[in-house]
Amino acid sequence: MAGIFIYADSQELYLQILTLGQELASAMKQPLNAVSLAQKSGDGFKWGAVDKVFTLVNEDPVPENYAKPLAELLKKEDAGLFLVGASASGRELAAKAAAYLKAALISEALEVKFANGTVQIDRLMYGGAVLSEEELVGKGVITVSAGKFEPADGNAGPAAEASLIPVETGKELKISSIEHAVRQGVNITEAKRIVGIGRGIAQVEDLSLPRGLAEVLGAELGCTRSIAEEFQWLPVESYIGISGKTVKPELYIAVGISGQIQHVAGARDSKIIVAIDQNEKAPIFKAADYGVVGDLYELVPLLTTALRTQS
Repeated sequence: MAGIFIYADSQELYLQILTLGQELASAMKQPLNAVSLAQKSGDGFKWGAVDKVFTLVNEDPVPENYAKPLAELLKKEDAGLFLVGASASGRELAAKAAAYLKAALISEALEVKFANGTVQIDRLMYGGAVLSEEELVGKGVITVSAGKFEPADGNAGPAAEASLIPVETGKELKISSIEHAVRQGVNITEAKRIVGIGRGIAQVEDLSLPRGLAEVLGAELGCTRSIAEEFQWLPVESYIGISGKTVKPELYIAVGISGQIQHVAGARDSKIIVAIDQNEKAPIFKAADYGVVGDLYELVPLLTTALRTQS
């Protein structure tokens, strides 16, 4: 094994992957290198403390089309591990690169560590119902979702050695048009406090209750998948869970959320979790630091009033 390589298609996600890469490089005593696609080194992107930055130069704007030349680079450099930020294009790129490399692909890692001479990975399977503990034998590609690691310092370390490599990309995908999505609300992954809502809220008009609580706390509103996608009461950017956002606030208050693993996986790293639900056997209470069993329609107004009085 001759090094760890990392890639992410955004600065924010890259710095989080960099944290993991630095931890593994230190433990494995391996060099740490970054990969850049369709952009020039020195364009303002912060690489942090890495040994080299390899830029695959082409005007193709589709990251997935770089899979073959990327795999060729990783083979040439004898890369042992390729860590990829699990954005939509990152997942596609990782899968294709792993296929070209004939290497193992481990997706959506929750934790990656080096112990007893091997790379060990924890990840959820079957919609979050099972936590799988896996061991990587040989070379591999691992995707990691946003929010799993604190961002590294992008300004740390000396300037990395830069290598520009002209490449020919595949033409499997072409961009025919671009329509920018209209983002609603804030980025809840950056929120310090979040009030999450679930099916315990009976109707859209009742969102005033958790909104009032969020306002007095200076918190943002999050929700389960059904609230955002099925009922469309909140924008999809508010959805917390395995296939939604992963959040790590200082305080997460779950209001009327039963606590299925698919949702809890997205909020499990919160420093403090408070659950309010009328079902004392709801799974959310197993994940919570504090739990209140009762009718949210009574408890939330009381809590909001008490907090407003104290403030």
